[in-house]
Amino acid sequence: MATPPRRPKAPNKDLDKYVKKAWEAGWRCVQRRSNYIQCYPPNGDPPVTRKSTPSEGRYEKNLRAAFKRAGLDV
Repeated sequence: MATPPRRPKAPNKDLDKYVKKAWEAGWRCVQRRSNYIQCYPPNGDPPVTRKSTPSEGRYEKNLRAAFKRAGLDV
């Protein structure tokens, strides 16, 4: 019996909040080697890809907009 996939945890609390919302909405989220998290929407659209450690001032606004464009109600 296979274990269910686990939600990736982001070190940044703002990103983790959105990843958790996406995971609970049925999205598939994957932690990549290069410190990126990709969240795939259930409708087959392209994934939302974000770096786990932000380096810009508008990071959260851009993150929120990316998830909204992909169809997540945030």
